[in-house]
Amino acid sequence: MADKPTIAIFAGSAAIRAYLGQIAAIAGADTVDLDKEATLASLVLGAGDQIAPLARNTQKPVLWLGDSKAEEGVRVLKNPLRAGTIIEAIQKILGAEGALPTRLEIGGNAVDTRENLWLQEGEAPVRLTEKEVAILAILKESAPSTVSRQTMLEKVWAYVDGVETHTLETHIYRLRQKIETDPSAPQILLTAEDGYKLGV
Repeated sequence: MADKPTIAIFAGSAAIRAYLGQIAAIAGADTVDLDKEATLASLVLGAGDQIAPLARNTQKPVLWLGDSKAEEGVRVLKNPLRAGTIIEAIQKILGAEGALPTRLEIGGNAVDTRENLWLQEGEAPVRLTEKEVAILAILKESAPSTVSRQTMLEKVWAYVDGVETHTLETHIYRLRQKIETDPSAPQILLTAEDGYKLGV
C-alpha cells in the first residue's frame, strides 16, 4: 500500500485540532503539527476567523475553514460546514490518492462516509457520529488484523492529551448498539486481546 498523504493541522485549541485530525483520518491522511513538521505535509488544514501567518507563508496548499477572507493559494470553506464537504475538499486537493472511499463495505452492510450513515439492507439507515465512522474506517483499513487500543486512540482522537481507554470503550459500546443485531454477542465489531477488529 502506498504511503498515506500527510496533513499539517493548525487550530487555536486542542478540541479543534482533534476534530480536524479526525476529519483528516477519515479522508485517508496522517497528521502532523503545522508549527513542528509542516515540511512533511502535502496540505495545511486550519480553522479560525483569520488565516494564520504560519499557514499563509507555507509552500503547501492551504485549506482553511471559517469566514476568513480568501487569499492567493488558500482555499477557504465558509461556515456552516459539513464533515463530508471538508473531506471532499481534502480529497480533491490531494488528488484523492489514498483517500477513503465514500462507501465502505463491511460484512454485507455499508458505511456512507459522506453522510455518516450505517446502511443495512431492509433496514432504515442509522446515523453514526464522525468518530464512529473513523473507528470503522480504521478497522476496515487494517482488516483482518487487530488495531490496538493505543493506535485507535491516537488515530481517532489525534493524540489529544487526556483521552483515555474508557473513552474508546464507550464509543465502541455505543457503536455496537447501532450496528450489531445482538450487541451483547457482537459479530461485526470484535474485541481482541489488545484492541479491536472486524469480524466480517
